[in-house]
Amino acid sequence: MKCLTCGKSLAHMKASARYCDGKCRGEWRRRPLSTPDEPSEAIAQAVAATMADCGLSDTPLAGIAAALATQLDSGSTPPGALASVCRQLLAVLERAESLKAIHSPVRDIIDDLRARAAERSNRAAHVQ
Repeated sequence: MKCLTCGKSLAHMKASARYCDGKCRGEWRRRPLSTPDEPSEAIAQAVAATMADCGLSDTPLAGIAAALATQLDSGSTPPGALASVCRQLLAVLERAESLKAIHSPVRDIIDDLRARAAERSNRAAHVQ
């Protein structure tokens, strides 16, 4: 057998050994799962659409979500960090959805008031 990381012989070790030492074991665990030829942008595009749907496209929250999505799309995230990055992205998206729920009715009310004011000004212009 040979070390999965550096290729050194494991003849002097247990039959179940896969690495020559702790350093190689750590490097193996921190390696990217795979490096795609061309990084996909599917997650980043979905996140951008979600943030736009929430009306938060030009906010710091959208920037955080985009950075996390790009990190996931790149394929260079170490396996040990994938779960953490996914949890962070999920928390950001949940926050965006909660802000949408809070702000949507207010925007609708403001738009409604503006429409009513425009109607009144149009009626007043037609009466004169």
